[in-house]
Amino acid sequence: MTGETTATTTATSPVSVTYRPTLPSTVVAVVAALTSLWALGAARDSTMLLGAAGVGLVTLGLWVGWRWTRALGFVLGVLGIPLVAAAVVFAWTGVARATVFATVAPALVGALLVTIALAPGRGDSTRTLLKAGSGFVFLAVLVAGVTQLADFDALLLSGVAAVVAWDAGETAVNVGEQLGQEPTTWPVEAAHLAGTLVVGAVTVALGRVAQGLGTPGLPLTQFAFLLVAVVVLAAALHE
Repeated sequence: MTGETTATTTATSPVSVTYRPTLPSTVVAVVAALTSLWALGAARDSTMLLGAAGVGLVTLGLWVGWRWTRALGFVLGVLGIPLVAAAVVFAWTGVARATVFATVAPALVGALLVTIALAPGRGDSTRTLLKAGSGFVFLAVLVAGVTQLADFDALLLSGVAAVVAWDAGETAVNVGEQLGQEPTTWPVEAAHLAGTLVVGAVTVALGRVAQGLGTPGLPLTQFAFLLVAVVVLAAALHE
């Protein structure tokens, strides 16, 4: 009986599937996190380039380490972290450096955490790191709003990008858990991303209408609307 049971179990066991975050949504999440910082216009070109290159190297290193060789992946990932650190340091230079640093630093750290969260084989800490990373990115939006470092349009676009980063990351994890990293998952991910972009576009449009009804600058009412709009967007994406 034991032999028959073992044989039956082996015969009916599913084909080995990699139930890890999917690559398409992972790329969208990382790009959206960096786009959130870029939309604020707080980071200089050199800072943005260093930060994006660092996050890109970490992403590539984690993927290479999983797909091919851990040694090469480790080297690429290690090379990326100092670039992100250098970008954070460079954010301290220039006029109003404290304000810029308080905006750029959490955004870059958040993008890096999103990248690490969606690394293949992360495990139980995946969603925790993803939420932390997305939270840091959105914190940069709040800082930019409170300090009036960016105008309302930039804040709205950056806030939507921060939520898209979180939503795409959740999609990468959920699809990976349910279907695995199969080529056939991209239509599902593309359809979800299309819905996300539609909701995001509506949110931006409503924000522009609300801005037109207000006074120049960034009054408290408009900033409150930004927060409400992003919360509504997050709720819609979560559903």
